[in-house]
Amino acid sequence: MKKEFVFGHDYNPVLHPEAKAALSGKKGKVLNIACEFDLIPEFLKGLADPRDVYGAEINEEVVKNNPNVRLCDVEQNPLPFEAGTLDLVLSIWGIEHFQSDNIIKETHRVLNAKGQMLLLTPNIVNPLFSFSTKSPKGWLQRLF
Repeated sequence: MKKEFVFGHDYNPVLHPEAKAALSGKKGKVLNIACEFDLIPEFLKGLADPRDVYGAEINEEVVKNNPNVRLCDVEQNPLPFEAGTLDLVLSIWGIEHFQSDNIIKETHRVLNAKGQMLLLTPNIVNPLFSFSTKSPKGWLQRLF
């Protein structure tokens, strides 16, 4: 398992090559868990066909506005996809809010044999986290 650490607000340069490698140069099927209104994040653009990017979301407002977003309470329900059908599952600032391990079990079920999961979470243990939450946007990028 590879770990990358991002200081600042622009995670696109880190996640773009990871998503590209996960999709192995083909425009595969992607699931964005807890996507809210950002179904296709900037780092994914050009790597996946927008018709093959899906969302799993508990917010009914998001679901009704996008046919590729499926209503799903990932804390307790199965993901609405067949086993082994997805190439990439991602969660940007979302997975840290879940209280059960259902999301990990379901991700494992829906990913194909070479599929990967990309997670972006805050690292509240890092002392810089408290500074970044109180600093103007981009302050940590200038520091490092």
